[in-house]
Amino acid sequence: MESRRRYVVLVLGLFLLCPALSWAGPVWEVGNKGKVIYHQGRGDVNGFEIPISQLILGTEDFRVLGGHFAFTTGNLTGSQSGDELFGPGGHFIVRGCVDVTGAREGWCGKKDIRGTLMTGTFLNAKLIQENGQLVLIAEFLEQINPQLAAMLHEPSESDGLLELTLTGNPKRYGWTVDTVTGGSLSLLSEPSSIVIILGVGVIGLFSVLAARRIRRRTLAAKFQLPNSLPLASMPQRVD
Repeated sequence: MESRRRYVVLVLGLFLLCPALSWAGPVWEVGNKGKVIYHQGRGDVNGFEIPISQLILGTEDFRVLGGHFAFTTGNLTGSQSGDELFGPGGHFIVRGCVDVTGAREGWCGKKDIRGTLMTGTFLNAKLIQENGQLVLIAEFLEQINPQLAAMLHEPSESDGLLELTLTGNPKRYGWTVDTVTGGSLSLLSEPSSIVIILGVGVIGLFSVLAARRIRRRTLAAKFQLPNSLPLASMPQRVD
């Protein structure tokens, strides 16, 4: 009984861990500079000169030399509970040089990956107040540099999430110019459908275990046998 309980706990733990693992893709770390400009109540959000300091994949950190990020979201579609909502559209680009060799020489070497590292379009975006800070959150579809994708063992196209923390400067004539204080671009490494499939499999497994347990109890009660008696040793029906 104890071993079965441990097995069930292990399977359940793996299922709960699946969503976390599905987001364990590359993360571009954003520095604390750059500007974000938008007009209250209309238009889109624009960001430029936003530094990208490093690329993180699991326990590995890759320096990004001269990395910078620029973007334009889709147009404003409305507001909800004080949050400004933006529709699909716009685009973004990440440029720089990924220090693949780890030589730390301070310049882009021949074996490093340089140029356009990632591009994409936004699926949606919103400006929200969170813990007293203004935060831009956006979902996007990206296309990563093929050479970089091969090095990271990642698909060349995937979904991702952008989070930028802003200073929340006061508006002037309806315009706001914020400074970026930090953030990240996180890529979805595995499709969410895999999590769904695994979830269905785990549910099916628990259903089978539950059905077997109910059958054992039913037979034990019928023949007045202990619940722990194996099914193979129970009397068999003879037609």
